[in-house]
Amino acid sequence: MGCKTTTQIVMGKKQLKETCRQQGKKAGRPDTETGEPRDIYQYSYTHSDGVCYLYVNETKEYTLEEDVEFSL
Repeated sequence: MGCKTTTQIVMGKKQLKETCRQQGKKAGRPDTETGEPRDIYQYSYTHSDGVCYLYVNETKEYTLEEDVEFSL
């Protein structure tokens, strides 16, 4: 008789956001019209279940509209 056990630990939403921000790749999002840098960032983090994209807007006066297209 044989037996096989597999364990997978999945991060919760809060932990995944923190890990994405701490260990993910940070990319700034400049103003699309002027090219000036803004305090809006996208973090990307690859983990065991896929990829996490986290957008952080540290401004009060700007919003980001972005179309993202994935080819699978």
